[in-house]
Amino acid sequence: SGGEGMTMVVHISGGPEEKVETPMIIFQNASSNYPIRNLPDEVPGVCYRTGPKGWMDKSRFAEWMEEDRTLRPIDVIRMIAVDNCGGHGPKGHTERIELAMKNKKVRLLYLPPNATHLVQAVDSFIIQKLKQLWMAAWNRKKFELIRAEEYQNASRGASSGSGKLKNPGKSFFLLAAQVVRELNQQRDKDGLNYTQEAMIRTGQSLDLDGV
Repeated sequence: SGGEGMTMVVHISGGPEEKVETPMIIFQNASSNYPIRNLPDEVPGVCYRTGPKGWMDKSRFAEWMEEDRTLRPIDVIRMIAVDNCGGHGPKGHTERIELAMKNKKVRLLYLPPNATHLVQAVDSFIIQKLKQLWMAAWNRKKFELIRAEEYQNASRGASSGSGKLKNPGKSFFLLAAQVVRELNQQRDKDGLNYTQEAMIRTGQSLDLDGV
């Protein structure tokens, strides 16, 4: 939405404080420039990096692990379950990834190829709920643009403007912080947050204590 090529990296933590952690937005940028001019990486609750295609690759995976906001330093070894995306798949880890894993005390657990939401906790409730909140925020922004008559009407050479809504810019999409805060505050009818429910449903947590 909005004409921006991007990926939102979602990480949920287990244990007694199960929640969606600080997300990382990967914006599309041919040169992988960071930070982007006029876009300081200082929005509380979210961070960003850039990549040629705007999605996870080995360099972005290393950056995600190195970043303390997305992967908080802890004193014990932790297991992180990931899917088989090429960016963090079991084949071809770079030295940078291996070093980041060592420094953050990470061991990776790879889910079976083509794993469904029955075992992939992030895909069970979490992504669906995030998309619902994201689209609600984006729809509110579109109404703001409409009321302000922010359309792409400027001519370019021999062509006229498209009349589409203006791109709100990369800074708008750092609303991921707001979306994650909203999701972490939501509860189901039994009083569980959706991360707790997802971890229990997929067998990665035995009970409400997060074990």
